Amino acid sequence: MPSSSDKVDKIDDILFKNFDIEVQKYIKSATTSAVIEVDKYLQEPLLLRKDANGVNTDPLLWWFQRKHIYPRLYQFEKTRLSVMATSVPCERIFSHAGQIIYEKRENLKASKVSKVVFFNYNFNDTS
Repeated sequence: MPSSSDKVDKIDDILFKNFDIEVQKYIKSATTSAVIEVDKYLQEPLLLRKDANGVNTDPLLWWFQRKHIYPRLYQFEKTRLSVMATSVPCERIFSHAGQIIYEKRENLKASKVSKVVFFNYNFNDTS
């Protein structure tokens, strides 16, 4: 005669098996919907640089208008198409390079300076 703990184990096994099946459905459907979204996007005609009136088109506006059609791609493109409207980061790096290259280090090769500036800017906790 099976004990009560054996019955509980069987019920747990059944529950987890059903849970795993449901999770697999979700994973497959999320992947499938992403693939469908990309395929649908690839079927879109190319965005012309100018509209019929000769006015420049706006890719960000195009993505905004289609954010419900392509939600995953919209989030991706929103970060890729946005341009920082300030030159401060560039000026900061240039200033940093000036601090690295001074009279005693003026013989450094450009490739070495580029690497030093890159590492200094990207791995320095104070920037």
